Amino acid sequence: INVSSGETLSKAFSLILTVSNPVKSPSVNLWRTMLVDPDRVPLYTNDGNWGGFQLRGAFSSSGTSIKSLVTNFPSEANVIRLSIQLTSDLSGASLKMRVVAPSGFVFGSDCFPEHPNLEPATNLTVSAWVSACAHNTLSTNEAVLTIPDISTSGGLLSRGVTYATNLIVTNAGNFNSSNWPLWQIYTFKNNDNSNYVHYTTLQSYKLEVLWAKVTPEVPRLSTSSQLIVSVKPLRDLGPYGQVLLTAPSGYTLFCRLRPFFERGNLPGGASCSGANNFAIVQLSGSDSLSRGTSYQFTLRVTAPAASTTGFWSMTLQTQERVLIQETSQVDGHTLTETAISRFAVAATSSLTNTETYLRIQFKLDSVYGRASANRFVLTAPEGYTFSCAATQARNGYVLPSSAILEGSLDEFTDLTTVLEYAADSALDSYVNDGTTEDGRAIVDCSVEGVLSLVVDYTDLTTLGRYAFRVQVVNPDSDPSWNVWTLTTYTDSKLVEHGAASGYTLEDSTSTVTDESSSELPTIATVSRAQRIHLGYLAVLLAAGTSLLLCLHR
Repeated sequence: INVSSGETLSKAFSLILTVSNPVKSPSVNLWRTMLVDPDRVPLYTNDGNWGGFQLRGAFSSSGTSIKSLVTNFPSEANVIRLSIQLTSDLSGASLKMRVVAPSGFVFGSDCFPEHPNLEPATNLTVSAWVSACAHNTLSTNEAVLTIPDISTSGGLLSRGVTYATNLIVTNAGNFNSSNWPLWQIYTFKNNDNSNYVHYTTLQSYKLEVLWAKVTPEVPRLSTSSQLIVSVKPLRDLGPYGQVLLTAPSGYTLFCRLRPFFERGNLPGGASCSGANNFAIVQLSGSDSLSRGTSYQFTLRVTAPAASTTGFWSMTLQTQERVLIQETSQVDGHTLTETAISRFAVAATSSLTNTETYLRIQFKLDSVYGRASANRFVLTAPEGYTFSCAATQARNGYVLPSSAILEGSLDEFTDLTTVLEYAADSALDSYVNDGTTEDGRAIVDCSVEGVLSLVVDYTDLTTLGRYAFRVQVVNPDSDPSWNVWTLTTYTDSKLVEHGAASGYTLEDSTSTVTDESSSELPTIATVSRAQRIHLGYLAVLLAAGTSLLLCLHR
């Protein structure tokens, strides 16, 4: 390396060079550095005593893999196929290979199957490249493979050769696809288990975790409400099968009485029993759950007095407790001091691919003042489209009076009376009849399936109860998570949240009905919350009638 003439080397300096590493580590890994004058006379030297960086072997990415052979379901015994290909030889005494599975996987004390299906195949001239597999007693997700000696100098795995074997492992109970888990493979030699020779990481095969979601209708601390539960199994659950739901500590589940267990689209013979943080849904002898079908039901839940963290879990099993499918990573929900209650969604039509009016009703815990920027956001289940979205795409804004209609519901104030006003047309800040003075869209349908409303204020005289109507287009089938949510914000900070079960859709191609009416919905199309309210009313009427008859007698 030639240094420019006249340079003063009185300070520390550095150089970056590109080198090609050797195929194997040199027996003496020392580097020499010298500074010489133009006549090649040494001025400084390190005497060749700088120890170089340690070389590590690599695995060929194209020849190294881990594949599942038996099952991709969590918590089940499995056989995996490990294939490796080294880019440099592994030779020496006491050769080992360490396979580290993601957290939750478990290798048995003997993880070598009876028929490992080795590659290269063994014969009279080719011996087995691996002789044993055992787990690490301190970390059962680690397996140590023993590579036998083939001569007095030890064993050998040659570079460029594909080596493969089957191994026994139990799949993990969880799988986080947003942070994809990795397997790790190391090689060691000469009884040195601290300094690996080769190393690589591999993405894990995907585990088919049971899809499930839960949310309370009223996510308020120390409050009882209906818990909406949805599940989509990937295996059939036969007669007398069970769905086990476990909540984090502090929750109480109850569903034995009919008003507190709404079957939804579960089979008609399904029953439920619950205690503490545990509930069991039991199928009858003539019922079953079909794989690939979404099921949604509700049961009673009482939230803890203090906010808690942790996952919910769900297990599908036979009457004999044979595991069908499970998950222990169902996300929970944030509990707050205030929440939206009496939230319900009712439609004038439940036909698929049909435009219909919805009536939305809800009760607020909080009061929203004029001095703040208040926004109420209604989010539909996947597939629903608000009709105002087409108007906004065409005109650039939505006229509030045409998109948000009066709720016309007794004891509920029309939300149309408290929506923010558009700027006066005489002001410089005027944009259009759908935009506030500070530039906010009063009705915003720009995001698919989301309706955002700018609210001027609410007051105590209404007891927080409001209603409105809006038009949507039903999707072509029921969504897996058939839940509507309403969230309120003040100055961009979340204040309250509520959820309501959606209505079940009917196939428009096989149903004939009069769609000309936009009047209030019938009992067939109201949400679960409204059906419960109507059910209680029916019970009260029946009780009143009986009392009158007794008095008459």
